[in-house]
Amino acid sequence: MKAKVMFTLLSVGVMLGSLMMMSSSRSLEYYEVNSSAHQRVKKYYGEELSALKNSLLQLKSLAENADQNRLQEVFVESRLHYKHIEFIVEYFFRETALKVNGPNLLEATPSMPNMPLYPSGFQVVEEFVYSQEELNREALMDEVDGLLEGIEKLTQLESAVLLDDANLIYALKLNMYRLITKGITGFDSPVSLNSVKEAEFTLEAMDEVLGYLEHVNDLSILTKQSIVYLQNYSGSFDDFNRADFIRVYLNPLTAAIQEYTKREKIGYPNHLDFAIRKDAKHMFEENAFDLSFFAPQDALELTPENVALGKRLFEEKKLSVDGSRNCASCHNPQLAFTDGLKVNTVLGKNEGLLRNTPTLVNAGYQSTQFYDGRVAFLEDQAHAVITNKQEMGGVFTDIIKSLLKDKSYQKAFQEVYGEKSITDREIKLALAAFTRSLSAMNSPFDQYMRGDDEALATGEINGFNLFMGKAKCATCHFAPLFNGVAPPFYEKMESEVLGLPVANVEEGAVLDGDLGKYEIYKIQHHKRAFKTTTVRNVALTAPYMHNGVFNTLEEVVDFYNEGGGKKYGFELENQTLPFDQLNLTDEEQKHIVLFMQALTDTTYLQ
Repeated sequence: MKAKVMFTLLSVGVMLGSLMMMSSSRSLEYYEVNSSAHQRVKKYYGEELSALKNSLLQLKSLAENADQNRLQEVFVESRLHYKHIEFIVEYFFRETALKVNGPNLLEATPSMPNMPLYPSGFQVVEEFVYSQEELNREALMDEVDGLLEGIEKLTQLESAVLLDDANLIYALKLNMYRLITKGITGFDSPVSLNSVKEAEFTLEAMDEVLGYLEHVNDLSILTKQSIVYLQNYSGSFDDFNRADFIRVYLNPLTAAIQEYTKREKIGYPNHLDFAIRKDAKHMFEENAFDLSFFAPQDALELTPENVALGKRLFEEKKLSVDGSRNCASCHNPQLAFTDGLKVNTVLGKNEGLLRNTPTLVNAGYQSTQFYDGRVAFLEDQAHAVITNKQEMGGVFTDIIKSLLKDKSYQKAFQEVYGEKSITDREIKLALAAFTRSLSAMNSPFDQYMRGDDEALATGEINGFNLFMGKAKCATCHFAPLFNGVAPPFYEKMESEVLGLPVANVEEGAVLDGDLGKYEIYKIQHHKRAFKTTTVRNVALTAPYMHNGVFNTLEEVVDFYNEGGGKKYGFELENQTLPFDQLNLTDEEQKHIVLFMQALTDTTYLQ
């Protein structure tokens, strides 16, 4: 608790310092104008926060006897007020934002594995308000009370909203990233699927705030055009053209925010690090993501010398206990650094390893490694694999002695580290640098999102829209990394319980016995939970899933379409994948596969 308080005070102090430095570098007239704008934004925030509280109080009062349609109307009104202030809540009060609008999933801390933290907030309330079963009114009132507690916390923290130009503009930019990755995908409105209307609420807030600022004509025009586009849309959640909305409206809007930041010499908030580079035009831009965000402080820079040393060690069999295996034995570059096997074999034995070999391409864009997420950094992953007796069985003292006998290694380590001696940490740093260099973010899909109209065919575009909408893939595989690291801050890696069988059979299916993430901290709802891996380059990485149970992407899509484990008759209480069928047509499933194939990028081979 003390650490959290100190962190909050430090953050507040840094923001105050940032505000003072900004004011000293600009004219008094400029600061007075913008200070007035900041106060108007804070006033707007306070009014919307008060309106949100009042609408929730009304929802609670109606919960006792109002009909469900009326409850839904008031719920939507509450969401409107929240979406109007989401850009501030999520930026300044992330923990409270999670309580107010986090996913309806159990959480737990490693220190208390048998005491789950039950979800609260809008997503929980939404399930009651839009329930197809008899409404549990007493439970609904309890959940609204929980939501009101979060709003009361925000009210108490209202004075801690310290706005300067950098924080305000970057909060708006982050909110556009959130709109793309969570808003229009249905992530935070999974039952009502009111995502298109809520996108309009989000952009209304942008329009309101821009009205307080100067020199924002280009931004205002783009924002208003985006709102009109949404207002003119009369179709369903499933049919919304997300590709068009992102490319034509949201990407240009975030690019305009960046141009405004540069033109007005606003600068960037310096008290926070972000996975997306602060000066990126939009999140689909080439090199938009900063690999160093996912790396430890002592990680090597990705210079040619550092990467070359890592590549040489990657192919070095001296790292295994018997000299029979190297990293490349299980990570073939032609297969996106997988091996094409259901599972590889135990070192020196004719038996299979526990899990399928994951791709190393884009592994640098993850906050945890391995299917069970047991380590955070690629350096630790290298250590775990090298020393694992079933995989390589290496002993670092022996590895170092062997490498030191080779003068070319002495020279290579001296070029990288400035000395001929070799340590285990230096080996792991070099291996991690090579793995981080395996970045592949220039697929046909990426080229399309950057403006190349010819990069994708119609079926692939349809597949993207399905992936981001009806099929609900993007609520776990978040664009544009398409892995489970939750945007827009990219700090937490999501894991899911899917209900996988041992074999993909029509009858007599047996539930896979691998308990996954549960084995780390023994948290009950983590049984059979596995990290949400990337679907980039997935066309090259068959077979699929942690146990390699599916041989084709068509089988994977069918599994999700049928509700995961429900397809095989499994009834898992802690399954996070909804049991509901997606009702995808054969053509829609084909288009989703075409889209995933369009995520292929093999430039790392060069």
